[in-house]
Amino acid sequence: MNWITTNIRLPEEDYMELRMAAARKRTSINALIRERLGMIKHKTDKKELSARLENFAKVTAKKHPGVSLSQKLIEMRYEQ
Repeated sequence: MNWITTNIRLPEEDYMELRMAAARKRTSINALIRERLGMIKHKTDKKELSARLENFAKVTAKKHPGVSLSQKLIEMRYEQ
């Protein structure tokens, strides 16, 4: 893979947010930006994601009749 160096201008707040996020992950700002760009590049199409979620909901409903997945997620969120 060939690498190209470039410069970009960012608002100070965005730059500081990147610095803090990189520090939390113990990585460089460059690596964080490349990671985030990769996430954008491989973003799943919204229609495809919606279809996959709908299929998952149908399968889950068949496996666990009478159980509300939404309710279970809410309960899990507030568990200690």
